[in-house]
Amino acid sequence: HHGGRGQQEQVKKRVQEAVEAEEVGDDVSVRNKVLVRRLKETLNHSDDKYAAFRRLSATFRSGEVDAASYCASFFEIFAGTAECGALMLDLIRLLPERGQREALGEAAIQQAGTKLLWRWPDDPDPEFAAAAAAAHAADVADATAGAVTWVVAGAAGGGERQSDRTTS
Repeated sequence: HHGGRGQQEQVKKRVQEAVEAEEVGDDVSVRNKVLVRRLKETLNHSDDKYAAFRRLSATFRSGEVDAASYCASFFEIFAGTAECGALMLDLIRLLPERGQREALGEAAIQQAGTKLLWRWPDDPDPEFAAAAAAAHAADVADATAGAVTWVVAGAAGGGERQSDRTTS
């Protein structure tokens, strides 16, 4: 049994936030980059483990494994890491299909419990994190110099940014 009643409520609330999150456009790309970095850092840059995680995720997205199996395997790969619960919430948040977000959220509540209450030190709260991610989107777009397709989509409003950058 994971924690007391109050903690269970907290867990459900955090999972619900992740399931409800409608990530769009630039936000998804920024969050994806951050998530990949966090996944790799949490695995101490073990290529084998990261490859295993990617294969696992592909089978879940394609429907070969269900949410419960995915969740169990995920927590095996990330066993012993403090960050595993927060990573799971990030993954749920970024899944494009709501049905999969809900299924994975349910599985995570069952299997991870209070592990899901761990927060990234640099994420004060979801709203702030989303705002910060949006603010970084422009910088990321510059840094990757058009390497990712979504830069084009965000380029329309980019005209006036150039002028205030030259003055800095």
